[in-house]
Amino acid sequence: MSGCWEGDDGSCYMIGTCQTQIYWLAIDKNNRWAHVRVGTYNNNIISMNWDDLIIGQNRIHDAIECRIISSNKILIVKCIHGQFLTKELTKKS
Repeated sequence: MSGCWEGDDGSCYMIGTCQTQIYWLAIDKNNRWAHVRVGTYNNNIISMNWDDLIIGQNRIHDAIECRIISSNKILIVKCIHGQFLTKELTKKS
């Protein structure tokens, strides 16, 4: 799962894993926002907490749940408190 992924909104996600932990750095294609996430995955479910970085005007933090569809596809299925722009990630490398 580690590698470079692209969001369906054109954003870039650098994802890393270690055992059952997952972490990522996400950056908007126009550099309007960036955030970091840390969480765990079990079978095909990823649970993560995230926080915006100071690159943008927003200072949002939330929790999401994702589903691993295949080795190159992740769907964001649930945002706990609000809205998350990216709905699908596709692995690029």
